[in-house]
Amino acid sequence: MSFLKLPNFVTKEEKKHLLSLVDSDIFVNHTNTQTGTNSSLHFGQTEFRHMPRACVMKMYPNMVQDWHTDSPRFDRQTVILHPLTDDYAPVHTTGGAINTTVMIDTQSPHAVFNNNNLRVNLQLALAVDWDELMADRNSHWWKLIRSLYE
Repeated sequence: MSFLKLPNFVTKEEKKHLLSLVDSDIFVNHTNTQTGTNSSLHFGQTEFRHMPRACVMKMYPNMVQDWHTDSPRFDRQTVILHPLTDDYAPVHTTGGAINTTVMIDTQSPHAVFNNNNLRVNLQLALAVDWDELMADRNSHWWKLIRSLYE
């Protein structure tokens, strides 16, 4: 399986703050590392609690991020996605489609086919291989993940 559903962890106050960033100038249009063309994703770096890498991602209505894998050179082999908007379009993986808080293997194919709404999520990047993460639930990575719920 290339994903693991997680309980929500963003508080109402955090969600309000993260959504307030949507119209700010922190966003950069993502460039496809294979083609050099702009993708349908826009990332804004932010801080979130004690996590090493966090960003807000927005995707405009009716856009598509076709099947792909993330480049391993960006240290986000695994990513936690926490939806911030209502009527949130799912991320599709080879194991199914998920529209809730989830941790995914970015080295496995995944895609997003957005609906008629702005799609916004918090992304927490983890520089750890999915199989390695799943094999050791006592690793410092899992301690970091569990701390989101404390």
